[in-house]
Amino acid sequence: MTSAQVQDPYVAGLRFLIVEDHGFQRWTLGHYLEQLGAKTVFNAGDGQTALEMYKSADPPVDIIITDLNMPGMDGIQFVHHVADFGKPVGLVLVTAQEAVLPSVEAMTREYGVNLLAAIKKPVTAEILRTAIARYRWPPERGSGKDSTPGSRLPLERIVEGLDNDELEPFFQPEVELSSRAIRSAQVLPRWRHPSDGIVALEEFLPALEASGHADRLATEMLRKALPTCKSWRIAGIGATVSVPLSLSLLADVTLVDRLMETVRESQVDPRHVVFEVGEPPATGDLGKALENLSRFRLYGFGLSLDGHVPGPSSAAELARFPFTEVKVDLSSVRGGGKVLRRAVLEAALATAKALRGTAIADGVESAEEMVVLRDVGYEVVQGPFVASPMKASDFLRWSVDSKARAAAR
Repeated sequence: MTSAQVQDPYVAGLRFLIVEDHGFQRWTLGHYLEQLGAKTVFNAGDGQTALEMYKSADPPVDIIITDLNMPGMDGIQFVHHVADFGKPVGLVLVTAQEAVLPSVEAMTREYGVNLLAAIKKPVTAEILRTAIARYRWPPERGSGKDSTPGSRLPLERIVEGLDNDELEPFFQPEVELSSRAIRSAQVLPRWRHPSDGIVALEEFLPALEASGHADRLATEMLRKALPTCKSWRIAGIGATVSVPLSLSLLADVTLVDRLMETVRESQVDPRHVVFEVGEPPATGDLGKALENLSRFRLYGFGLSLDGHVPGPSSAAELARFPFTEVKVDLSSVRGGGKVLRRAVLEAALATAKALRGTAIADGVESAEEMVVLRDVGYEVVQGPFVASPMKASDFLRWSVDSKARAAAR
């Protein structure tokens, strides 16, 4: 059995809907899903039938895989109706007409649908597996009074997890493309739930942010990550640690002093710590955000802009922020055709160089993407093809092994 055919217990719990007018291709998609472990797969030969099935499904469908070119209601119209219906669902777009994918992909995101992948035919089991993996933590389906949108667990229980010291940092490496040396590790908070096992950030972050607990989460992750970073250096692994900060925290002018005190207590050099924000502040407390970011840089911390997608004036817009690195989210450029994909990657690289920073390709999923990134000129990569997020002890072991492999090359 190939890696693409290894059955995943998580996939067995998901409910799929295939929308494809071509009978053999519909059967092939279903066969791939069965290989991956799917137990519940619905099939429809046109958009109208699929829409009726989707609306009446109870429990709801988790992931829809739909062709675009179909008779009657085509796949583009179908996506519009799915968005209007408002149920949370993951969507995989499939078509033989590659030229239309970028605009349909953009349309889907504008409609607020969770787009997992936009794929040019033919589809393979491996491509499908990668797309499904992006739906690891589906959004909350209910609207119970104790829940927060985007979280399936009550806020009280999440805060209790913080109180009980159940949240811990996992680490995902960023490596240099040429040498495979480990440059840094991104902190990804995880909740070691007593009964649910490892719970990912998407399950509890929205509730913490909405209730004003994002500051506490950031401080806890920094406090726990610093000794780990120190242990890397003792072991000869010269990696920095990258800690995420919610954008809302940048409005608090006491932030730098509080986090600086935590770093001082750990005796870790600020140069070995990077603070990561998901987007540059645009309006509101822009002055306070610039104050905090400037003070972080003044004290020697690195600053990372995560998930960047370049626009026509990206460098000019970002020049006022003292970022030292720009992370380019590869999921934002997939499905747009090779020419468009390369153009976006080159633009993001140019933005980083204009800021005198480093461009990091985030979300690398294949050897093919590694080749493209090397050809374009990227120096640092991160993603499941390199390594998945790991607990601290596993990361240290992986790093030591990786260093040995690099030395032997």
